Amino acid sequence: MKYLGLLLLVLSLALVCYPRFNRQDLGPIKNLVGKKIGKPSLGDSPLYVRYVDYFRGKAEITEIHLPFRYRPLAPLIASVLPIENPMTALNVVNLCCLYIALFFLFRFLKYLRFSFRYALGGCFMFSVSFQTFYYSTIGGVDPVFICLLVLGSYFIFTERWWHLTLVLLLGALAKEVIVLLIPLALVFLWKNERPYKTKLAILLLAYLLPTLLLRYLFRETGYYNWFPSIEMLAKNIRPRALLSVVLTFGLPGFLFLGFAWYYKELRKLTDERLIIPLLSGICFTILLTLYSAVTAHTDGRFVWPMVVYSIPLSLWFVREWPGMRVRHH
Repeated sequence: MKYLGLLLLVLSLALVCYPRFNRQDLGPIKNLVGKKIGKPSLGDSPLYVRYVDYFRGKAEITEIHLPFRYRPLAPLIASVLPIENPMTALNVVNLCCLYIALFFLFRFLKYLRFSFRYALGGCFMFSVSFQTFYYSTIGGVDPVFICLLVLGSYFIFTERWWHLTLVLLLGALAKEVIVLLIPLALVFLWKNERPYKTKLAILLLAYLLPTLLLRYLFRETGYYNWFPSIEMLAKNIRPRALLSVVLTFGLPGFLFLGFAWYYKELRKLTDERLIIPLLSGICFTILLTLYSAVTAHTDGRFVWPMVVYSIPLSLWFVREWPGMRVRHH
């Protein structure tokens, strides 16, 4: 039965990604997606596709606008694949990264001492979800970032700091929001009473070196910074954006609310050295989402990192709630 469950998990990810793979948007999906302010739009994907072409010598760097130029990792990997269509190559990279994320999420949940059944259920929450369906294989780079975020979180909790350093070096080339791992690591070190100053300096250096190098390489075309503005906030207050955020919150997000409600009791049944860093991961993701609302085009992609931390917390709630319910009665 275990092998059947794993097989279904592997198939579920492919099946969820397939309808939107390469933005084919099968059937009625075409009428519901790919619009910006009511008009047809491919979003950011044409810029990442051109980035793949750039690494293949078929486009100029000036065709890739900032800040997308700061995210070369996924297009670079896609460019060396023996797949002619750059969009397909990029989405194959995205799909492979989601499978790697799924594998390490399973290992992460097992490390947190969940049984095979609960770990498998947590992985299904990841694969069968709105964000996996909507954002995964549409020509972006978010799955690569999410993969590295899962890897980095796993390395933090297993205290593999040199592995985490490598993740930050690569992650800074994938998407700048990989910086979420640094405060998460700091909270983990603090809660577990570990020395943090040297580790924090190394992690900051691992993130800043590639970040500053990219900005230096592209300095002739100017710089891009995410400055807050009321105008951007006004643009982001739109039904589609708010709906995507709620849908990305998803089942683990709503189950996490149950964990938060019963937190006083659940903290006695679990290890606070694990709970507090996971809660901080959710808090940092919320702060990122709020910051994006006043600096960037906001949608569910900014909430997606939360599932890495809400899944284990929601599993603790599901596992312990029946016993708590009996005690309440």
